[in-house]
Amino acid sequence: MNQVSPAPYPDSGRRSTAVTPSVSVLIPVTGRFDDVTSVYAAYRAALDPVAPDAEFIYVLDGPRPEVSAPLEALVEGEHPIRILHLPRPFGEASAISVGFQSCRADLILCLPPYLQTDPSTLPRLFEEIELVDMVVASRDRRHDRFVNRLRAKAFRALTRLCGSEFDDLGSGAWLLRREVARSIQIYGEQHRFLPLLAESRGFRVIQVTLPQHHNDRNIRWSGPFVFVERLLDLMTMFFLLRFTRRPFRFFGTLGLGIGALGLLTGGLICLQKFAYGTPLADRPALILAVLLLVLGVQITAVGLIGEIVVFTRSKDSDDFFVDAIIRADPDGTIAE
Repeated sequence: MNQVSPAPYPDSGRRSTAVTPSVSVLIPVTGRFDDVTSVYAAYRAALDPVAPDAEFIYVLDGPRPEVSAPLEALVEGEHPIRILHLPRPFGEASAISVGFQSCRADLILCLPPYLQTDPSTLPRLFEEIELVDMVVASRDRRHDRFVNRLRAKAFRALTRLCGSEFDDLGSGAWLLRREVARSIQIYGEQHRFLPLLAESRGFRVIQVTLPQHHNDRNIRWSGPFVFVERLLDLMTMFFLLRFTRRPFRFFGTLGLGIGALGLLTGGLICLQKFAYGTPLADRPALILAVLLLVLGVQITAVGLIGEIVVFTRSKDSDDFFVDAIIRADPDGTIAE
């Protein structure tokens, strides 16, 4: 990418940092990134028509002098940029959480430190945020490489198990309201599933398809451990989204199934003993049946304990929010 130097921020000398901006642009820098100056110039040019007073917050996940140096040069040029340095790499979810706490605007635009979508189309996200709480950018992969499209389809198929209806959870471009960011805690690699977590809390989330940037079409290879981590993350989200409020549904079904299998195996062994005189000694199937019964009871007990914990703590938890309250005033008018 050719390096582009952004123009000085207009009226930078007359702007006060005490003024609350209309949009906070959060850019976590964890691994992959493009030329910092060029990416900032592209984002700034795209947002100037809709949010000329936007603040940019860069969160550097660990020491990254190759990123901090050009950012500090932009800060010296009086660009509205704040840089947050984490002492060591904590992961993208931690970087995003730290950035959420530093955002001052009511709207937060999360963007990757590389051009993932065409930046000129970012204003479309602001057109859709009026009636919803979060807008997710989905990349139009029609012109993407075959390997990237195949991997994206596989990931999308797996996310359907979590109840996802989004086409591109791997996108790093979101526009959300601050109450969404403040009410959801993310850790590990859960930042990829933030739209699903927001939906589970009752927030209104939609997706908007944006053209993919040509730099994002390069083939990206991931090691086998990355796929294992993604699979484990999906399994975690599957449980959190479906069974956090009802753990006995999961553990009870699993325990009863295993216990029934052990009971069936034991019943067949007893039938062979009493009907055909088959001796029970030296039969591994008998040991397997006992182990399955014990394992089924233990898993079911774990589900009951989890259900008790949820029941006793449910009144202290806040897993939903009130969208609107409609009431009738004394004069007969309906107020919201």
